[in-house]
Amino acid sequence: MRGSARYLSLFVPLLLGIAFIPEWGIHVSLSLSALVTSTFIFRHGWYQRAWRWAGFGALFWAIEELLWAYGRILSPLPTSLTDLFYFAGSGLWFIALIRMPNKRIPGMNLVYGFPIFALLIWLNIQSYQSSSLLFPLNDALLLLAAVPSVEAALRSKAHESKILWGFGFYVKALASALYGWLSPSLGDPQPFFLLVVFAYLFIGVGSWLELKGARGTLLPAIFTILGIEAVIGTVLLMLYKVSSATPMVFASIAGVLGYLLFFGIIILLVTDRKSRLRAEARLKNYSQMLERLLSLRSDKLPMRALLEALLFHLKPVFSNLQGIVLNSDSPYSLGQTRGYAFPIVADGNELGHLYFDEAPKNSSLLDALSPLLASKIQTTLGHISSQAEALQDPLTGLLNRRGLQQESLLLLESAKQKQLHLSLALIDLDFFKRVNDQFGHDVGDKALITLAEILKRNTRQNDLAVRWGGEEFLLVLYGANLQVAKDVVKRISQELKTSRIPPINWSLSLSAGVSGAHVDEAFQLNAFIHQADKALLEAKALGRDRIELVA
Repeated sequence: MRGSARYLSLFVPLLLGIAFIPEWGIHVSLSLSALVTSTFIFRHGWYQRAWRWAGFGALFWAIEELLWAYGRILSPLPTSLTDLFYFAGSGLWFIALIRMPNKRIPGMNLVYGFPIFALLIWLNIQSYQSSSLLFPLNDALLLLAAVPSVEAALRSKAHESKILWGFGFYVKALASALYGWLSPSLGDPQPFFLLVVFAYLFIGVGSWLELKGARGTLLPAIFTILGIEAVIGTVLLMLYKVSSATPMVFASIAGVLGYLLFFGIIILLVTDRKSRLRAEARLKNYSQMLERLLSLRSDKLPMRALLEALLFHLKPVFSNLQGIVLNSDSPYSLGQTRGYAFPIVADGNELGHLYFDEAPKNSSLLDALSPLLASKIQTTLGHISSQAEALQDPLTGLLNRRGLQQESLLLLESAKQKQLHLSLALIDLDFFKRVNDQFGHDVGDKALITLAEILKRNTRQNDLAVRWGGEEFLLVLYGANLQVAKDVVKRISQELKTSRIPPINWSLSLSAGVSGAHVDEAFQLNAFIHQADKALLEAKALGRDRIELVA
């Protein structure tokens, strides 16, 4: 923001300098200030709906000022044309102010500002009695619509630069009311136009600072104090030149404007203090977040616990964070996974995304944190992968006995709650020793892998396929009674017989024993495995290539 501050410190005096060029300078300054305000808003706030309305409103005002400039310098234009763009721009700004987020109902700040608003009301009454113009009332309504946003800024619930464009709407309303009251007595309209230039600059600079996310700079304070002083000087100069402003009126208005300056300085001091406190709080949150992230033992956490921890520790710093997704063989997600997606990158690969309801303003901090987040995620993924390897048979990829012990706990609990049937089939590859003896262990491994692949194809998500040991396999069929389980094993047997594994020159077959029951408190997995084993021995004793059920 240093470049922006330097640019504004040059641009604002330039616009004000142009305003003092005789005859045409004030009109050019008015047009440029309104046009620049519109450009600021469109460039930095186009993707925010409320600000888009504001941009079009400022654009319509810029067109109105350009038409005014043309009409006064070159050739007169119908006032209805300029009025059309003026009121259209005001209507669009009114919609924008109503739709601005983070508004608050005014509280004690409205009481403190009562003399300032009372002056504006009095000036509007004088204006209507003098010229019956609608411009002062229009601008007063815009100020009223801006008050809730300014109140939010005063309570630190919105960007503090809203205070700056709040002053802008007040100055614009003040200029309109003074014009309606004093223009019949004061022939030179340039002071009124100069006030409007200040109003556009207040609104434009405030909008730019807010949309750029600038905080903690001296620019708003300096600009506000100097701007209010210039506004007060301009108003008092106008009042001094007209006879309708009696000494009492002059003194009263001067007193209220002095209070406006005092009020503005107090607001800036309080806002600056709150800004510093927020900065200290953010710094504390940053350090706490980093400390907690570094202390996470991601090698000991399951993935869901890690995601919950990441969201919990990131949330105090990134308040609009709403979800996280990891792109792995088994995708993990937590929270809402829509909106702005920020990639978590490690070694050029996207591990996943953090999701925000809108683009985070402190994305540079996210860029710095991304390697740390990626490291924690990779550690957990590696831990999960090593755990999975410990629970799997390395040859077939099926669960081993340890894997069955862990995976069956949730399966049994689910079947118990839903009062479902659970069947177990113990399967043995017939004449497997003959395969090893005649063709070697490599061919024997191919036979085991072939049967394992058939088991995978014939089991569902909630079923378990286990390499029980050697050439024996175990199926745990969720919600299947004995007859269904027998049909499944029969289908597996038929598929195995049609499989060809060179150089084996005969059809492979299997023997199986099936047991099972409804799952209740008395259900013991090991007991039913033992029953299935007895049924398997019976199938072998009866000549193999058979499926026996426990009676």
